[in-house]
Amino acid sequence: MKKFFSLGAAALAALMLMVACTKGNKPEDVAVKFAVELSNENYDEARKLTNENGAQLIDMLKSMKDMGNMNLDAGEEEAAPVEGEEATPAEGEEAAATEEAPEAAPAEEKVKLTEQDFEVKKSEVRDDSAFVWVLNKKDQSQGELPLVLVKQGGEWKVDKIDKENK
Repeated sequence: MKKFFSLGAAALAALMLMVACTKGNKPEDVAVKFAVELSNENYDEARKLTNENGAQLIDMLKSMKDMGNMNLDAGEEEAAPVEGEEATPAEGEEAAATEEAPEAAPAEEKVKLTEQDFEVKKSEVRDDSAFVWVLNKKDQSQGELPLVLVKQGGEWKVDKIDKENK
């Protein structure tokens, strides 16, 4: 009898393990994870959820973000004097330079989103393709994120964001 319960417990544990492993294999789960990573600007993690086509999209989004950061940094720098010209302080600038500059306000820390912050609004699976519309419940003004996923090697991968299929 004891052997029967041990065998039953082992079978139940194996079944639970199989169910847990297949949870993330649905296109809806992959789409939500992708939306979370993309929203949190975790481009490397988002890239892991894509195929080659989707990886190119992530690389483009990341480089656009980097370029935006470079422009912000460049806008904060003062213009350097032209070679051969002496830099002269503007009126009142000399006095201001001797005073302590006020501390910059701390940068607002971006709130990290989780899977609970997203909702699958619609999902269609057709053979090895899936179309999933994901909504950020905390910022619904962005609208639904229409994702196209494809099945590769038994796993769902984000192929593209399909803005034309809203």
